Amino acid sequence: MKEAKGAENVAKAELEEAYKPSDRHARNVEEEKATARYNVAKEKCDSLTGDAKAACVNQAKADRDSAKAMLRSPSANCVASAPDLRQRGYSAATAIGHAGTGQH
Repeated sequence: MKEAKGAENVAKAELEEAYKPSDRHARNVEEEKATARYNVAKEKCDSLTGDAKAACVNQAKADRDSAKAMLRSPSANCVASAPDLRQRGYSAATAIGHAGTGQH
């Protein structure tokens, strides 16, 4: 169930990003993906008990928090993924040329 809901939320965020491309919408897509992974992992933890369940949930939270922290870091705003660059009409050479200059 959580997988389907997560996929739906990711799809909505991706549609918004495709309709109105922006850094904020791109971050929203990645946040939805992190949240979906967390919810699925947490649901899988439900079959466990005791310390194993607690460790599983803690790992799922740590993974989610780590992913979201990377999205909030300043460097996350300057480096776009290759598929994102291709979608926006840039080549890898263009991206490499701009990577050290602080240009987006």
